[in-house]
Amino acid sequence: MDELLVLWQSRPQLSLRRFAQYASVPYWRLRDHQNSAPARFARQQQRDELQEKIRQVALHHPTAGYRLLYHELKAQSEEIGLHKIRVTLGELHLHPTQPRKTRKPSGKVSAPQDWPEGRRVQINATRLSLSDGVCWIYFVLDVLSRVVLASRVVRRLSMHLAKLTLDEAITVLHAQGIAERILVQRDGAAISPVTSFSRAA
Repeated sequence: MDELLVLWQSRPQLSLRRFAQYASVPYWRLRDHQNSAPARFARQQQRDELQEKIRQVALHHPTAGYRLLYHELKAQSEEIGLHKIRVTLGELHLHPTQPRKTRKPSGKVSAPQDWPEGRRVQINATRLSLSDGVCWIYFVLDVLSRVVLASRVVRRLSMHLAKLTLDEAITVLHAQGIAERILVQRDGAAISPVTSFSRAA
C-alpha cells in the first residue's frame, strides 16, 4: 500500500478514487491506509526506540540472556516484557552464544570373543521410590550362574559403597573355592563392554 500511495502522490492530477480505479484497488483500502499513516509512523517510531534501548543494554551486557536484560531494563524503569526482549534479541541477532555441550564419548563395545578370560560378575544399581524419598539397591550378580552374590541398600549412589558391595561378592566367590580372575562388567547385555578395571582372585 505504501508503494501505491507514493505512486499516487507522483500523479497529483489524479484523485485518490480515480487512482484506485486505475490500480484495481478498493478505494476505501487506500483511503484508510493513508489516514492511518500518522498512527503507523508513531508506532514504528516507538518500536524503533524500544529496539534501540534493548540493543544498547544487550551490547553493554554481551553475555547476558534475556532474563538478565529484563531485570537490567527494569532497574532503569523500563517496563519491557520478557517475550518482547527475547524476540527483539532474535531480530537484532544479539542472542549470547550458548556454550557447546560436550558429550562423553561412548565406551568401546567389545565382542564376547574379545573379552579377557576370567569369572565375570555384573554390578547393577536399581532405584526405588519410597514414601520418604528414594533409595538404591546395589546388586552383584555372578554372570555364569545368575546368582546374586551380594546386595546393599543405600540412600545415594557412592563409588565407595559400590566397591564394598563388590568386595563382598568377591569374598563369596573365594569362599566357594573360585580362584580364577574376577572381571566386572557394567550390565548384563552380551554386547556391553567389560569395564577396564578388574580384580585378580
